[in-house]
Amino acid sequence: MSVLIQTSQNVPVEYELASVGERIVANLIDIIIYIGWAVSWSLIFSQLRVAGAFFSMLLIILPIMMYPLFTEYFLNGQTLGKRAINIKVIRLDGSQPSLGDYVLRWLFIVIDNGFFSSLVAVIAIASGGKGQRLGDIAAGTTVIKTKKRVTLDQIIYESPQENYQVTYLQRKQNPELLDMTADKIAQLLGASQGKSQRQFLQTIVNDYAYLVAKEAEEF
Repeated sequence: MSVLIQTSQNVPVEYELASVGERIVANLIDIIIYIGWAVSWSLIFSQLRVAGAFFSMLLIILPIMMYPLFTEYFLNGQTLGKRAINIKVIRLDGSQPSLGDYVLRWLFIVIDNGFFSSLVAVIAIASGGKGQRLGDIAAGTTVIKTKKRVTLDQIIYESPQENYQVTYLQRKQNPELLDMTADKIAQLLGASQGKSQRQFLQTIVNDYAYLVAKEAEEF
């Protein structure tokens, strides 16, 4: 399954959705981290002979509760489990999730993963078509594989079909338009052409394609 993301450059980029199995494995890795954290502090408390609900809440339970929110926010949409499996959270409109989006996902963890042993989340992800648990639906996010299906060649150039019809034939019929276009772009950019108008425009197209590819890599 895949999801189509529209970048800020209005270029559609297709990403492969994280599977239910990958999200479960990532969650299990995070649970192992929880257990390791709790056991470590319990051993420290026993050695120091420290007891009390306050210290347990402050140093064990609270960090575990806040872990999904903090890691996803500061690690660009990934918990340590997600990073290990190479999956991450993104918004369906292509933008980076905000703190509010991560908070919404975090608030729904109790429903998605707390009750019925993640059954609600599994059903929602498997049946929704966009790989969303309830928290994702509320926040407008989903989880994708960080290895994108798009390639640089696909973004830069796509060979036209044999029966392709030229839309803007005026450029061929009026070569002066090429010079006017190059001069106008150079003026808007405050750039010097330094070469023929045709080479200058080709460079502009190549620069644009490269920047779009770099932007796609940031997701």
